[in-house]
Amino acid sequence: THGAPDDGRVDWRRDQVSGDGEPEAVVDRDEHDREIGERSRLAACLATATFPASALDLAEVAEAHDAPASMVEALRSLPAERSYETFAEVWVDLGGEMEHRS
Repeated sequence: THGAPDDGRVDWRRDQVSGDGEPEAVVDRDEHDREIGERSRLAACLATATFPASALDLAEVAEAHDAPASMVEALRSLPAERSYETFAEVWVDLGGEMEHRS
């Protein structure tokens, strides 16, 4: 009932390199990609936050989720008297751009 590890289960961990005769895959990262990554990391740290929430509440949730100190400090720097209704409001107050669908 127990066998050797199935290599198919760890495919995602392998580097994806081009085969012989195939062009090399290159991913260009730009400022937009960086912002999406930052927003995603913040969202993951605030995944258990209950809205509406104050900046202090959000900083505590982020800290409990082992967010980087810079992220926790950024949340603590938000206006203490403001109540945030959504994650998007937090993101915009931190200097991120609101994403609009076309």
